[in-house]
Amino acid sequence: MSVESARPRPWRVAVLAAGMALLLAACATALGPARAPIPVALAIAVAAAWPAAAVRDQIDTATQRLAECGLTIIPDDTAANRLGFVATLGTAAGGTIEGTSFPNDAGGGTAQVAWAGPDGRPLEHKQTAAHELGHVLGLRHTDLHAIDLMAPYGCEVCRFTARQCAVMRAAVSGS
Repeated sequence: MSVESARPRPWRVAVLAAGMALLLAACATALGPARAPIPVALAIAVAAAWPAAAVRDQIDTATQRLAECGLTIIPDDTAANRLGFVATLGTAAGGTIEGTSFPNDAGGGTAQVAWAGPDGRPLEHKQTAAHELGHVLGLRHTDLHAIDLMAPYGCEVCRFTARQCAVMRAAVSGS
């Protein structure tokens, strides 16, 4: 093999460059224009049972997961959507309830996260606030074997899917 044949030919370089340009343009079109984060007003209340570091961890994780979807939490004591950190939520179907969400009288949704089970032992929280806020923002559980944040079991590394993000953005923006 000669040195001459090892060098790329000019037309190959031009084709490669054109292909890269088309690929970059397609990616930019698929991603769409950069969006400004959509604010989510949220009233946050904390029961005395919760250590400050644990609350901060849940709020930080929820903030990160929602930011990945283009949503920004804005603390607002008068907001219709609420996040409460409570002492305990009891049991259901033989298991301890770690979090719950439900419609509230203010026209929004309330998410609650329990610090401990009925026996007083602290729970092992795995993005519970983020999961419950997903319900408040219009999401339902995915099936039992799904690997996303809305699966009905705790998951430390899961994220919202692109579809789930779109549903939450639409719910918050009213579209």
